[in-house]
Amino acid sequence: MNQFFYVRKHKSSSIQWARLLWLCALGIAATLLSETVPPAFAFTDALSLAPANPHYFVLDGRPTVLVGSTEHYGAVLNGDFDYVRYLNTVQHDHLNLVRIFTGVYRERQAADIIDNSLSTRPQALLTPWLKVTSVSSNGTYRFDLEAWDPAFFLRFRNFMKEAQRRGIVVELSLFCTFYGDEAWKLSPLYPDNNVNGATVTNREDVYTLKNMSMVRIQEKMVEKVVTELNSFDNLYYEIINEPYYAGVTLDWQRYIAHAIHAAETNLPKKHLIAQNIANWSVKVEDPNEIVSIFNFHYSRPPDSVQLNYGLNRAISFDETGFDGTGDATYRVQGWDFLAAGGAIYDHLDFSFTVGHENGTYAYPPTQPGGGGVRLRKQLGFLNKVFSRIPDLLAMKPINDFLPKELPAETSARVLGIEGRYYLLYVHHGRLEGVDPKKQLVIDSREQKLAMQCVVPEGKWRITWLNPGKTKTFGKQNVTSNGSLLLSSPAYHEDIAAIIERRQ
Repeated sequence: MNQFFYVRKHKSSSIQWARLLWLCALGIAATLLSETVPPAFAFTDALSLAPANPHYFVLDGRPTVLVGSTEHYGAVLNGDFDYVRYLNTVQHDHLNLVRIFTGVYRERQAADIIDNSLSTRPQALLTPWLKVTSVSSNGTYRFDLEAWDPAFFLRFRNFMKEAQRRGIVVELSLFCTFYGDEAWKLSPLYPDNNVNGATVTNREDVYTLKNMSMVRIQEKMVEKVVTELNSFDNLYYEIINEPYYAGVTLDWQRYIAHAIHAAETNLPKKHLIAQNIANWSVKVEDPNEIVSIFNFHYSRPPDSVQLNYGLNRAISFDETGFDGTGDATYRVQGWDFLAAGGAIYDHLDFSFTVGHENGTYAYPPTQPGGGGVRLRKQLGFLNKVFSRIPDLLAMKPINDFLPKELPAETSARVLGIEGRYYLLYVHHGRLEGVDPKKQLVIDSREQKLAMQCVVPEGKWRITWLNPGKTKTFGKQNVTSNGSLLLSSPAYHEDIAAIIERRQ
């Protein structure tokens, strides 16, 4: 590197350390001014698949599913975003998952998503790499891809600490597809935005093995991030967001998965790796042996679970949205997916923005997705119902519980322990529109469920749940002679029931 770049880097380093001290002060102030900081969770080991039932997780010795309602992934990379306030809100709403990006990808403010946290100001953008020149004419900095930004890693570690003390798991998506040239030209990997002579010019070649010098840059970033965050238990890695667009190859994804795995070989903790498979539902072909979580987007109905249940790994509904702004739509998707045997449901919540990190932003009706206080309360209720299942690891989808013919326009799922415990979920939604842009439309008319189900003889207790009102309707004690008539109270949109054998 020539003398000009050395001097510039030296000056930049002083600036970066000043900024680092400023961010430290800002983080301390944010913590002091935020709501009361909760006591730390005493995690003893990293999130893992449950050996007794690898469709679910174990965290701190407890079986769990993960339910989130996540801001648009910029909580760490956007220095303007108050992540302490955000995490306080997530915990308050009884959710236990957030999803974030690293800063390799960001967006300009778009007409279809107002106040998107990925649309950060250039001055507020934090990435793993050091900024070495000021904002250019196209609104970006130039980065040194051989130098790390200490302010980024400080903010990241502090974010992880604050999430961990609140019992919140973090999904870190290391990379993201470049959907168009505009987003590609905002990335530090774009040739004009770095001082390292990175030579990949076509965005569809960035996440391939065609240019190994680019792959080495990506691999070094993965190694650095994985090393910096190894001490945290509340973490798993996603290789790349939506790789089924813009030329991302499977061999590149395998390469990065093995880079994560290799980086942790000699480190104390081992973290799960997730691979984003598809929008909607497909069967995973030739699964990577070191991938533990298969992520799907817009998997409604949740056919991705049934198609891949035999793989004995966690199936995730990793992103929602683009079905309008109605709460019922996303509540139904979450209940339906977990009741089908899924392990993760993460809603994309557009009510979190800079200045509204408590999730109260009044987004316009044109916003493509929903979110807000009421929906998060409903998803928190879903999470609490699953957390109170007496033996989650014994639960599995049970098809022969239901009658062969369901009432018209009724969708039902049953998850349970044969002959002991059943969780029934019923909704009245249907997909409308033309592929691939079908939307889930929920029938909101008042309904009553009458359904004959097969259970062993004996005494049973039925607890009816109202997912929309986040409460129970009440309990019924009934006797089965081998068949049980389920007769529900009146409800709108959806209903659930816990059916337990009485001793």
